[in-house]
Amino acid sequence: MDLRERYPLNGLRLENTTELNLMQGPITVFEEGTYAGDAQLPDVICADPYYPEQLRSVYRYDPKNLDRERFQELFARHGSKVLGRHELIAGTEMVLAASGSDEDPALLDEFARCEIEEVDDLMGLFVPSFYFGCEADDPLTPWAFDTRRAPGRVALNAVYGSDIGHWDVPDMSEVMHEVVEPLDEGLMSPDDFRAFVFENPVRLHAAANPSFFEGTVVEEDVRRLLASES
Repeated sequence: MDLRERYPLNGLRLENTTELNLMQGPITVFEEGTYAGDAQLPDVICADPYYPEQLRSVYRYDPKNLDRERFQELFARHGSKVLGRHELIAGTEMVLAASGSDEDPALLDEFARCEIEEVDDLMGLFVPSFYFGCEADDPLTPWAFDTRRAPGRVALNAVYGSDIGHWDVPDMSEVMHEVVEPLDEGLMSPDDFRAFVFENPVRLHAAANPSFFEGTVVEEDVRRLLASES
């Protein structure tokens, strides 16, 4: 399929039909044995990523599963050439002590209090609570608003947090044109851009201090936004 009218690209849609998650990262695409290009792949999650097997996998790292005698034997065999006797003994004792089985089994799942049972639970905890500052020339900023790519099909709270003050930005006006480029290129919608430079910063700061923007040139705009969301 074709993507982006201004800069046409060929797109490929992947559907994960397994019970495994494919982590995001760069990929190289070949078509009929010929190099077709590179791409940055987002997380490809399974239809139900929080299935019981993932929870059970936590227990694979239970320290009591460590073969302590075997570990001590391997530590002595392979560590003795680079460690002195004192460091070898101390290191062995430290690791064996850390691998004890005295931990409360009820505390092995450190996220239990979050009561996450499905994707929507995770999104409800993560998305509203975190904001991400992005520099003006960050090419990945549009991804925060691209609900087609994001797990859960939700936008993240990206905030315009430019590199003003860095050694390479002596004049703050020089970075202003860069922040508009994703909008000009069709990578962000006007609503996305408004959220990026105005709405998300207001929500971030006003949530902790409702009077944060009082006395500023945007005071009335902030008041109207907060009133519309109350």
